Amino acid sequence: MLKQLPTRLPKYLHCYFWDVGASKINPSKNSPYILERLMDRGDLRAIKWIFKYFSKRDLKKVFQQSRNISKFSRPLWAVYLKTNSIKEVCLQQEFLQSPGTAWPY
Repeated sequence: MLKQLPTRLPKYLHCYFWDVGASKINPSKNSPYILERLMDRGDLRAIKWIFKYFSKRDLKKVFQQSRNISKFSRPLWAVYLKTNSIKEVCLQQEFLQSPGTAWPY
């Protein structure tokens, strides 16, 4: 982390957390979840917020462990973080295969 994280997300980031109570998310306690979501769906303003509070090392750690950063966002972050995205968790062979049906009937 670069700076002390705020205890609440700024209002302009609430739109990225439509599925949870965004006003209740604490960035210092939920930073991997927040980074994952903003790295995948964030606009320029959201990315600037990430850069203000998190180091490249923090981003790389989340990037390497996340299965929720899409195949569209992943190449950009791989270049920025200078890492090989093929080695990352979500792009390993077993995750690239289409899942079987959840309900076999």
